[in-house]
Amino acid sequence: MKNFIGLKEIQYSEPLDTKTFLGNKMLRVVFKDSTTEDMPESVFDKVKTQKATDLTILQKAYNDVIVPQLIAVLLESGIRLDWIENTLSNTSASLQQSLERASGILWGKPNYERTLVDVHEVLTQHNGESTATGTEQERNESYTPTAHKA
Repeated sequence: MKNFIGLKEIQYSEPLDTKTFLGNKMLRVVFKDSTTEDMPESVFDKVKTQKATDLTILQKAYNDVIVPQLIAVLLESGIRLDWIENTLSNTSASLQQSLERASGILWGKPNYERTLVDVHEVLTQHNGESTATGTEQERNESYTPTAHKA
């Protein structure tokens, strides 16, 4: 039986020795076109399909996984209602800053194939810690861009 993630047919998946920031199991998905994507096993189980789907459907599948988790974090924090918009805006800005920092280090795949897991791995490999830890000032001070040799 064929399985897909979006338009890409899966050749196979294999467990990795790494875990997500929260300790979940990671998989490497190898596609028929020889490209790979590392992702949490729990996400893989929810986004793979038995037929190819367009990227809008794939994005909805990811949102179906992610949005309830984000809402759960907000509920756990007891955040004030009038702070939610600012918190989400700051979260988006922080993620964008991490993307820009990781882009300056190394990629190896086109922008449209990058994932947040890729960002975490690149930044962790570069300076030994994820952007998800420490204060913003500590993260900025620990980052020193280096040239990448092609």
